[in-house]
Amino acid sequence: MYPKGKVLACTKCSYVLFRTIAGKSLSDNQLKKLLSSKTTPVIKGFRKRDQTTFNAALSLGADGKVSFSKPR
Repeated sequence: MYPKGKVLACTKCSYVLFRTIAGKSLSDNQLKKLLSSKTTPVIKGFRKRDQTTFNAALSLGADGKVSFSKPR
């Protein structure tokens, strides 16, 4: 994976991962953690469409899609 503007792009396939998810820009460390362990710790400051914020962990599915996991 290499940075290419607003995305990380795979050099071996066509997979891309956006740096900004739900209005939150992810740091390089958060992206590395997501790609290496398929999950992140809880990240604060995601934004819903109504502009309210929420905290959630991210997980990377086998299909390459990123999903939220709300903290308990």
